[in-house]
Amino acid sequence: MEGKPFLFVSYSRQDLEPVQDILRILRANHFRFWYDMGLKSGVEWAEELGKKIDQCDQFLVIISSNSVKSKFVRKEIGMATELDKNIVVIYIEETVLSSGLSLLLGDIQSIHRSFYSRESDFQRSLCEAISSNTLYQSAEVFTPERTGDAERGFMGSYTILSKLGAGGIAQVFLARHNRTGALSAVKCGNIGDSYMGNVTLECFETERAVLSELMSSSCPNVPVLLDWYMDERQVFLIESFISGESLKSDTALSEEEVVGIGRKVLKILARLHESGIVYRDMKPGNLIRDKFGDIHLIDFNTAILTETGGVAPWMLMGTRGFAAPEQYSRKAPCGPTADIYGLGRTMEYLLSPQNFDMNSRAPIRYLRRDVSVGLEAVLERMTAPESDARYSTAGEAAEALERCGSLGPIKRAALTIRSNRGIRRYAAQEREIRERRRRDIGEFTQRLDGDYEEMYETEKLSDDDTETLD
Repeated sequence: MEGKPFLFVSYSRQDLEPVQDILRILRANHFRFWYDMGLKSGVEWAEELGKKIDQCDQFLVIISSNSVKSKFVRKEIGMATELDKNIVVIYIEETVLSSGLSLLLGDIQSIHRSFYSRESDFQRSLCEAISSNTLYQSAEVFTPERTGDAERGFMGSYTILSKLGAGGIAQVFLARHNRTGALSAVKCGNIGDSYMGNVTLECFETERAVLSELMSSSCPNVPVLLDWYMDERQVFLIESFISGESLKSDTALSEEEVVGIGRKVLKILARLHESGIVYRDMKPGNLIRDKFGDIHLIDFNTAILTETGGVAPWMLMGTRGFAAPEQYSRKAPCGPTADIYGLGRTMEYLLSPQNFDMNSRAPIRYLRRDVSVGLEAVLERMTAPESDARYSTAGEAAEALERCGSLGPIKRAALTIRSNRGIRRYAAQEREIRERRRRDIGEFTQRLDGDYEEMYETEKLSDDDTETLD
């Protein structure tokens, strides 16, 4: 799986038994991960470790009284912090962090295994904390050992033409209906008793319910539900195929294009919200522009029907960098304004894809100075961290976009002054953060110089216990 996103696991060799329990959970739920396989310390070990931390999509550190004493774990945490990796912290026992580790991990939300009386609740929290990017995306749906009633029913009516893509819980294929010859997009997922298997089933069932609702309300520019097959192992959802190009691109679009796209998407969102649907996964990859220039919204497996409850309330859904803050909180409700936030972030991406930062909320004119202050003000409100500070409806946001290009001179001057202040303030904060972080990491890592030349004191892991990237 070289080149695919994966999870780096950092741990103390003295915690092998509880660590293997966590690795079994990751393995059972189809996460792609890497951990030190017993390489002896030295130049080769240091280079391999540094390479894997640099390449990983997410960094998982398992904290215990042993790991906080391990110079190797501390060094790995220092590397991950210096590389600005997305860090997940798991406490397998209650442990007091050293001052250095508190500096690096103190502000990161952690999972404490002792807090969970039920193993299933711990597994759920662990899986929720890990990025879905690290799930396996292999072509394992159509295999002889998995063939069941769902696959036989599907293959009796459709012919697979090509693979369109794969995500954490589903693979998507282009298929032709054998009787009519119509092209369809087929979503396939493996289900079962694991946590992610249950998530897959719930997402598919929610998407079916959402598409059924949209079909009954004749909502335009969204897929049409065509068919459904399911058994105890697999699920197949067939929908109309939308031909066109995804808006996920490295090419920046003009302000006029982005405003036009935003207004079209807001019309779709208005229809969704009228039907009680919150989309929850607005991002460039889920917007398709056809040959006529129309914009289509696809991939409804994270949507929720607010009237029926949809996906379980504890299920955290969305794409990092585009999802609204409340989508990652168990306390705040997720409503239509979350979609307005996601569209605002999507528009910022389309204006400056090369400089877009998943973790940063830089003013758009800090990234691209030719953007008008009127559009910046609209995007600033669309992406406000607090849901009640955003536009309350898609229609209200569409009206603001329509007006942003025709501001009077006094309003434009006031917004320009505010924008320039915001840019200077953000630039100063960025410099301060970089300097403080460079100083803190330097002080922390300086104490660990030379550690790579020492050897682990415990035995190598057996080959049977390792999980590598193929």
